[in-house]
Amino acid sequence: MSMNDDSFLDDDDDDDILLELGSRPPKIATQFFSTAPTQFLPDTKPSSQEQQQQTAPSDNDNVDSDLKMELTKAQGEASMLRDKINLLNQERELEKQAQKSNKETTESSHKHKLEQLQKEIQYLQDENKFLNLESKRLSNYNRSKQRISRSGTPDTANTSNVTDTITTTTTSATNISTATISTAYTSPLVKKRKIEESTPVPRKNYISINPTRVTPDETSEFFDTLMLHKICGVELTTIEILRRIKLGHIDTFHHGSLIIKTDDSIGDAIIDLLLKHKKSAKLNNFIDTLLEHVGSLIIQISMDKKESNLAVPFLIVLMQQSMIFRPSAVPYVALKDIFIFACDLIKKFQHVLKESLHESPFELYVEPQIFQYELIDTLIVFYSFDMLETSLRILQSHQVDAIKGFFDESTMKSIEYIYKTTLALSFKTKTNVIFNTVEILNILSTMALMVSSNGNLIEYKWWSDCIIRLFNVLNKEIDNRKLYEEDNTNLYLSRFDDFYGLIRNIGNNSIGRVIVKLIDGDKLQSIPKVISKDDLTFDTEDNFMNNNELEKWFLELKETILNIIDNLMIIYSNERDIINHELLKQMVQMLTKEQKFMIEKKIGQLSMNLGLRCEIIEHLISIVYNILMNHNDKLGKENVKDIESELILALWRIVASYVKKPNEDDIMDNVQLIDKLYEMRISDEIEVFDESMEDMPEYMLQELKHDLVDRAPRIMQLQYNKIYQEMAREILEALDISLEEMDSLYVAMGV
Repeated sequence: MSMNDDSFLDDDDDDDILLELGSRPPKIATQFFSTAPTQFLPDTKPSSQEQQQQTAPSDNDNVDSDLKMELTKAQGEASMLRDKINLLNQERELEKQAQKSNKETTESSHKHKLEQLQKEIQYLQDENKFLNLESKRLSNYNRSKQRISRSGTPDTANTSNVTDTITTTTTSATNISTATISTAYTSPLVKKRKIEESTPVPRKNYISINPTRVTPDETSEFFDTLMLHKICGVELTTIEILRRIKLGHIDTFHHGSLIIKTDDSIGDAIIDLLLKHKKSAKLNNFIDTLLEHVGSLIIQISMDKKESNLAVPFLIVLMQQSMIFRPSAVPYVALKDIFIFACDLIKKFQHVLKESLHESPFELYVEPQIFQYELIDTLIVFYSFDMLETSLRILQSHQVDAIKGFFDESTMKSIEYIYKTTLALSFKTKTNVIFNTVEILNILSTMALMVSSNGNLIEYKWWSDCIIRLFNVLNKEIDNRKLYEEDNTNLYLSRFDDFYGLIRNIGNNSIGRVIVKLIDGDKLQSIPKVISKDDLTFDTEDNFMNNNELEKWFLELKETILNIIDNLMIIYSNERDIINHELLKQMVQMLTKEQKFMIEKKIGQLSMNLGLRCEIIEHLISIVYNILMNHNDKLGKENVKDIESELILALWRIVASYVKKPNEDDIMDNVQLIDKLYEMRISDEIEVFDESMEDMPEYMLQELKHDLVDRAPRIMQLQYNKIYQEMAREILEALDISLEEMDSLYVAMGV
């Protein structure tokens, strides 16, 4: 029964499903109506409920769009506010920096004013003390004068009163009063007589030091020296020049205690550095600190391509003055640093030394003839050479071990580069640096001679090329009528290099007076003022005294080269690379040339340097004698034969002089003709001695007269000192000359 009931229920359900499916439309029609366009659908209007459901999303979209607009607007306003806040922060930072800089400048100026006021107060206090002492001295003097005048007036009156009382009084009372009066009035006389009769107080043989006097210390003297230093021919002090120069492109220079900002005065910053270390540091630390800071500033300026080098030469001058103020206070390590620093500066501005001998045919010369930048570069190079020479001069005073440790491989390469550049054969001569280079080599040879007992300081091969270049300088003539004409055969001084150095005052300093024109006195500047070559004036024409002075410098240059050769012959006495046929040949040629020049041109010329030329000839004779008599084994007979005729002619001029001493009267007549200037110089010395002291002693007069008489035969090439005559005679006797050669030589000499 149950099974039938279940089947019955199942059948009813199936019928319901079938009825529902039968009432539905076909599947194809459903798909057609769902995909058909709207125009094919029946026109039916939605109900109100459906319209509400459709309008609800559109209202939501409007709200969303409004919110989005407000959000975008808020974001824009926020970004604008953020930018405004950033701008305000930047303005605040700039204002803070400006306030900070103003505060620093105000504090520094306030500090400077306080120091100035303290100095003025100290000065006024010292002056007040001196005035008080002077017033006390004057008051004491006036009191003593008044006392003397008072003691003198009552004396005569009192004596008369005493005699009157003695003769006129008779009573005892009057006698007593007279006695008292007489004793009262006669006491000054007794006191005065006692003082006169007493033994004088012995005087002290020393001067008492004023206790109020303040003795300056070394650092104060060093500070004053730097503040007052002037370059020769320049009206402004070096510090004053630096105070008018600023940095143009370097934002801020900061090294240790030296801080220089853009548009700040370099000189003021250096003065602050000096004042900061003046009282606290010792002299050696003070000098070392200044050299380090100034050197770093020079490196920073010279390495910046956009920055002008206007301040560099004047900073080098400060370094030079720091070194020469107290050479013993310059540390050994600082000497090595200064040497390397100067060499690097010379290499940086080597274009100054490498000026071509000949003008380029492609040069049009259409550029403006400005001179200021050329002058600055030349000053830097020339002052660097002076600083380099000074460092080696100071090194000479150190111990042997310190000297040995100074010259390593890099140092010798730097010196080699320097002498090859300055003594080059293919560039124009820069006479100022030739003096520095020759003196550097002279110092080097002198130190090598000092150290030679402990081994060679420098290898002999290093000197081979150097000697050849020195020969080139020796062979150049010196004509005091052409000392400023650019000629490669003579030693000359270029008119554009005519300014004094930091060691030597060579020339007339025509360009030295132009240095101050680089500076503008009204404002701070980072670039130099324009100087035109057309505006330059030269005072080198027809200047007799200046030409004689320059000729003397050139002759001393040759004498220094001969000293170098002497030192090398002592140090490397066994080396053929130093002592050889070429050295003998150069010395003999120079000897004959100088003798010929004296005979043909110099006899009869007014010159103060004739005696110096004779000394050079005698020096050459001693070198030739040393080579031939002590190092003949290094020459060879064939090599000596090449120069034998010149050598014999030069020696014959020395030996074939007066056998007897000439008459002094004849010599004095010759002096009037050939050496008048030297005679006038001796006369001036005698007059100065007579005016300043008493008559010149007889032995001094005889010595001056003997010097004058001895010079004239040497100038005329008629008689040399006996020692050089003996040298020449020994050389002639040692030469292997046949009779035929001797006859031909006599014929050639006109004997």
